[in-house]
Amino acid sequence: MNFMELFQVVHTTCMFLAFFIASCIFVYCDFWIKCSAVLFAVAVFLILRIGGARIFPEKTDSFRRGLSFVLCACAAAGIYSIAFFDVYYGIFSDYAGQSDAVRVRIESCDYSLSYMARYHAIVTDSALIPDNTQILLTSEQVGLEDGTVLEGSIVYSALSESSSGGFNAERYYLPKQILLTAEEEALRETGKEEPFSITGLFRKLNHKLTVRLIAHAKREYGGTAAAVLLGNKEYLPDQTSRDFRRLGVSHLLVVSGTHFSVLLTCASRLMIHMRINLRKRAGVSILLILFYMALTGFSASVLRAGIMYLIAQMALLADRRVNDLHSLAFAGSVIVLFNPFAAADCGLLLSFTATYSCLLYNSLRPLFYRHRREKRKAAGKPRRKYRKPNLFVRILRNTFGVIGLTAVVNITLLPLIWLYFGELSLLSIPSNLVFIPLVTILMYLAALFLLQYPLGILTYPLAQCINHYCTAMLGLAKTMSELENIMIPVNYRFTVWFLVPLTVMLVLIPFVSVKYFRILVSGIFTVLTAFFLVIGVVRITDHPNVIFPMLPQNQETTVLF
Repeated sequence: MNFMELFQVVHTTCMFLAFFIASCIFVYCDFWIKCSAVLFAVAVFLILRIGGARIFPEKTDSFRRGLSFVLCACAAAGIYSIAFFDVYYGIFSDYAGQSDAVRVRIESCDYSLSYMARYHAIVTDSALIPDNTQILLTSEQVGLEDGTVLEGSIVYSALSESSSGGFNAERYYLPKQILLTAEEEALRETGKEEPFSITGLFRKLNHKLTVRLIAHAKREYGGTAAAVLLGNKEYLPDQTSRDFRRLGVSHLLVVSGTHFSVLLTCASRLMIHMRINLRKRAGVSILLILFYMALTGFSASVLRAGIMYLIAQMALLADRRVNDLHSLAFAGSVIVLFNPFAAADCGLLLSFTATYSCLLYNSLRPLFYRHRREKRKAAGKPRRKYRKPNLFVRILRNTFGVIGLTAVVNITLLPLIWLYFGELSLLSIPSNLVFIPLVTILMYLAALFLLQYPLGILTYPLAQCINHYCTAMLGLAKTMSELENIMIPVNYRFTVWFLVPLTVMLVLIPFVSVKYFRILVSGIFTVLTAFFLVIGVVRITDHPNVIFPMLPQNQETTVLF
């Protein structure tokens, strides 16, 4: 079996999917729960291997083999989580409150005020912790440039201790592999170091392209264009982030599969016009994907999308077909294997779940059409002749397609929306219909601006186009987001009793037969209907003692009475 055929094996898909999902769940579990889960998985695996044929006589060897793969993946995920979250990260947590003589190098500025700044730094020499450990350094020295070297003493503190106002530092900084926070005791600047690194070069290129956008377009509009195209949110206005979040389209400000799709579509059409053959196009596409991943900083969502597109292009080179669900499960597992703390990354979970829901929707449509044909055939009706639909019908179908896809994505994301945000936008579906094409056009404008920039011929008119276009688009977003009662809270204490069965049914859909598929879909709609009816009743009666003060990226909640 060659590498590409590995992605056609359903057991392998189940293993990758189980490993990734279990890794993300274990992030929120205590040590003893992880140990119990690992022991349970190992015990069931041994029982299955020793007497599986007697325990499941009606099941096939394929079923028992698939279950064995899932159990092994869950046990491996538990051991992996214990090793890194409880043992390795626990060692660094023990340094909280200790003073250390260090030599650190500033990598980037995380947050800055007039009287203090917080930097992402690397400890290059320490009396306590290993060299090259990444920390979050708080200092009164404002405006330090990247590469600045400081020497002196600092005091460590755990990431969780820096949480304030509902912000969970562990969930945010651990995926970035920042293990400690530190406060300056006495640091002095001793020089500057800029060690060569490929990622550093791409980071500088990203910053240079961003500066070009904000230098010629207005700062807030250039910052929006840079966030959409380059994934650089340094100059993204807070107002824009708020408006897009209230409209349920904040995912459009994050580099994801849509960006790769636009990039590869443009490149592929250009190469087709240049009469480049399929294999060479696949090779060039692989290079473009790697370049764009490096340019946008290898964030979790970028890695997920990039790996899936790389597998698709490698399949073209190998003349194989790849199942997208296999690629998605493999991408998630690879990311967690190389960075175990990525299992706590909100962006990765949202990206993975949204992609899963898109694949789910694409599998629902042919089943729906097949079911409709079977009903017509059973009723004795003749099969309709195919007629090419007119333009109006095609637009209508595409509109309903986007509405259906957005609805499925929102349903699938509901557990994560409850966990991280606690509220749901009622304008999500119409906003996606409006802003997906608008943001795509902005991507094209920003890309065209950067591509022609060395020539300078169209720099001014394109910058003005970006200004006027963003004025209209962001003005529309602001107007829509200011509508009252467009956000409904889902952070009630009864929510978990609806979301647990909903999540289980959503995960099981791709692995069941048509008979059980219909049952699951009916169950999903039943649970959702009951959930929103209960929310409606609670909102009307306004009980004050049912709401959790759910905090972003925070697993701890308390009930308000």
